[in-house]
Amino acid sequence: MLNRALVIGAVFMTACTSTQIHVSVSGSDRASGTPERPVRTIYRALEMARGGRGSTTVWLGEGTHHVSETVAPDPRLCGTAGEPFTIRGVPGKTILSGGAEIPSSLFQPL
Repeated sequence: MLNRALVIGAVFMTACTSTQIHVSVSGSDRASGTPERPVRTIYRALEMARGGRGSTTVWLGEGTHHVSETVAPDPRLCGTAGEPFTIRGVPGKTILSGGAEIPSSLFQPL
């Protein structure tokens, strides 16, 4: 009876895998994405998440995370109700900022 419980528990744990990828404005895109060794950009975190199994959460740490390209949904990232893909930040302390700066020298008075 105990052996069956262990096998069922092992199967359940395998089916419910979860991936956590951490991003920090002071991280490195050569890092592993752990809390101790976060990656620097959301783009690297998304690359790491592609083709993963189970639910995946990308954690954006405190600070302003600059993006230069659209962060678009990717079919390889789509989660399910039971195994979602999410991007989360520190409430009130994480900023995702993008866009292009336009120099004032390009403007002329009307």
